[in-house]
Amino acid sequence: MDEEMKRLSSGLNFKGLNWKVILLFGITLFYASLVVIWSKEKTSPFHYGGDYLAFWSTGRLADEKGFTAIYSTADLKAIQVGVLEGLGFPKNGSEVFYTTLPAPYFSIFMLPFIFLSRLDIQSSYLLWTILNFLLIVGYLTIFLKKISPLVGAGRKILVLLLLVSFPVFDNLVNGQLNVLLLLCCGEFIRNAVKRRPFPAGIWLGGMLLKPQVLVLILPVLLIQRQWKVIWGFMISSLAVVGSSTLLSGIGGMVAYARLLTGWGEGNSVTAPKVMINWRMVAAHTNTYLGSPVGWIIAGVGCMLTLTVLFIVLRRRREFGSSEWVSAMLAVMAATLAVTWHAHAHMAVVIIPLLLYTSANELLPDGNVVTWAALTPAAWLGFLGVGLALQQILRVNILDFQGLIVAVSGFIANLLIMFYVFKS
Repeated sequence: MDEEMKRLSSGLNFKGLNWKVILLFGITLFYASLVVIWSKEKTSPFHYGGDYLAFWSTGRLADEKGFTAIYSTADLKAIQVGVLEGLGFPKNGSEVFYTTLPAPYFSIFMLPFIFLSRLDIQSSYLLWTILNFLLIVGYLTIFLKKISPLVGAGRKILVLLLLVSFPVFDNLVNGQLNVLLLLCCGEFIRNAVKRRPFPAGIWLGGMLLKPQVLVLILPVLLIQRQWKVIWGFMISSLAVVGSSTLLSGIGGMVAYARLLTGWGEGNSVTAPKVMINWRMVAAHTNTYLGSPVGWIIAGVGCMLTLTVLFIVLRRRREFGSSEWVSAMLAVMAATLAVTWHAHAHMAVVIIPLLLYTSANELLPDGNVVTWAALTPAAWLGFLGVGLALQQILRVNILDFQGLIVAVSGFIANLLIMFYVFKS
């Protein structure tokens, strides 16, 4: 007990932690500055949440015409044009100049937005953001206590740094849904650690919110013959698909499938150049070189990523063990790199895995801090240096912000996989 008290007291004195506190303060200040700047721009998506417009308008459409209609881009466009006109956005001719934002999700996940859409878009977005922030903070606090009962100051600082990581900030600013991915991944891991494979699989099914995050973990679980996890996943998947079919009908599900097909072919709002995957690398390379050679680079990159993951998974690990959780962290980090559609906000899915591996000393805290701080640090550094050199370079530095955010997020996830590979 005395040794434990000494350890905790040294942590409370922030010995060795002051640099983390300074980093935490710096990132928070940077984000606060961005919020102030965006709030003063009358046509900034910050006023309605960007992606949140898709969810709000889908809820409004479901409330007015039923869930069968929620995948109609024409109906969504009519609602969204009206909203943006009301917010004073500029017009192009007789319409607001912007791209319609659909919500390519199973309809069951859109159910809460029926109620949220009964508020005006700005009030609804504010409420949604507050609820998401409270849920993330509350869940990670509970999760940490469950996996590590003795929580010192160092671990608390780590949680705070994860809370100011760019994926969390991106979720809140854009009004995204990915808090559900975070929660489902956390409960999947927590049940696995308790050797409860069937409930773990049930929670894994919740990640059908964005099926692209399952492209590697499901094959891995099948290869590992984790049949109880797979059965749990199948049960919750049937529940998601079945309830969505009841809400939208067969016609609605067909429309959903068509929307996904168009999404995969490259709908303009998918924005591949600001993703955090090899597809982003291909998109930029193809643009700069004026040839499709980027796809070759991306293909080789995906193969190398999967090769490293194969080496990580080659050693057999007991289901639910700390080493198994560490391997799942590598799986999810690799997923974000190779899956077809992955933006920075989706990376919140690995936060519970980072927290668990750090709490169990499988991953040094410095590596977790690097993941959390790399994007805001790179972004701020780029703005500082870039704006200072803008007159010399004679380019608009602000046009490259998306690239910096995308590349830094991409690198951060690959570094996590590499750290697991080395350990």
